[in-house]
Formats: sequence, C-alpha cells, structure tokens
Amino acid sequence: MFEVNSISIIGCGGNGSILAEALMSYLKGKQEDRDFSYPYIWFMDGDIVEEKNIRRQNFTIKDLGFYKCDVLRRRLGLEYNVYNLVGHIPFFLTDTGLSSQRVYNQNNQAIFLCVDNVEARLLVWKHLKDDKNVRNFIMFDLGNSDYYGQVTTYYQEYIRTVDKYLTLGADPRERYPNYSRPQERVVGCADRAAEVPQTITANYLTATYALNNFIQFMEKKTFYGSIEWATKEGMFATEADGLCNIEEAKELLTIP
Repeated sequence: MFEVNSISIIGCGGNGSILAEALMSYLKGKQEDRDFSYPYIWFMDGDIVEEKNIRRQNFTIKDLGFYKCDVLRRRLGLEYNVYNLVGHIPFFLTDTGLSSQRVYNQNNQAIFLCVDNVEARLLVWKHLKDDKNVRNFIMFDLGNSDYYGQVTTYYQEYIRTVDKYLTLGADPRERYPNYSRPQERVVGCADRAAEVPQTITANYLTATYALNNFIQFMEKKTFYGSIEWATKEGMFATEADGLCNIEEAKELLTIP
C-alpha cells in the first residue's frame, strides 16, 4: 500500500464540509504515531457561502460571502495547527482546469469526491485514468439524496516489480447507470434541504461512512468497494459489500 502524501476534498458543500472537520480530527490523532507523515490537504470548490447553506453545511453566519474552500482552509488549518499544510482552490471543475491544477498531478493521493453532479464526477475520473503521471490513488465518491446515500471506493496502485496496476473496489461509472447519462442540474442540495429536513442528516451519514472507509484503509489496509444506506419513516438500513484487502490482492498479483 502506498503512503498517502496528499488528500483532496473536491466539493466543500454538504458532504465535503462535514467530512473535512472529522477528517482533520482523525489526522490530528494520527500525528501521535511516530511513523506518520502528515499529508497536504486540498479543499476545492468554486462556491461561496450563502445563507441557505448554513442550515445543512458546516458554515456559520460569519462565513457568508467567502469561498467555502477558503473558510475550511483558514478555520481548520488554524484549529488543528497545520495551517502551512492546507491549501484551497476556489474554482469549479473544468477539463482544462483539471490538467493545470497541480493537485491532480500528484501521486499517492486520497481523493474525496463530494460534488453534486455527474458531469464533475466524470471529469475527475477521466483525468485520473488518462493522466499517466497519476499512478497511485484511492478515490472515495460520495453521493446522496433525501433518504438514500452511497460511498463507492476505487483503489489503484502501480506495482513496479511486475510492471502492473493493482485495481480494487468499485468503479461508480459501471455500478451506477446515471454516470453514463449526465442530466441537467435542476435543484441544488441546499435548496432541497430547505424543503426536506431529512437531507440534513443524509450528509452526516454519507460523510461518516466515507471517513470510516478511509480510516479502515489507513489502519487495516482494507476497505469496502461500496457502501449504501437508506432511511425513511424511522427505518434505517445499510449495506456494505466488496471488502478489499490490499496486501492479499498484491500477493496474488505478484505470484509468478
């Protein structure tokens, strides 16, 4: 398993802003490990904080008018005393932007994809698979609606000894049909949350499952390819499948 040198949170709205705080808390605890090297953290989002965001996202009144990614960088960087190890990119995803931003050209990275539209997801996936400089990465793709959510995780590592790529987990482009049928974005998550209060809890659940999968990856070198949950009328159900063990898979790949 490769050592994670950088972590990118792409999309700092409902899922991303909630995940960011919990992730920084986990990394703070990891600093006690002697062999732990703190990764550089990137926050990326072209949105500014609006009043409608405060109800469901990890922002307050004093954040109004500022870029979401910059708010998280300043607040969490200072709070966890790692201000020199966090950066922000206040832009929306574009094909040319992906190629020019150094954050996407780094090896050994963990990416939390927290955007709310198919087009942005496809851009990130296309870049990661096409850029030959990006050999090692793990991608956590978060998505949810009012009463349903999922986290799909995909791992890629170049094994130099056999000149092969080890790939594990779930590719959401294959698992979810709507990835091949991009749709026009009609209503944003923040707008929907004002009408459906359950959406507020949906972000906390999705962010928690994503972080738990990341911690399992860091601590045990295992992760679930797919985690899905659903809740409605007081009922709650979750399903996790495709448990991936990186070390076992690597041994199988390198057997002559």
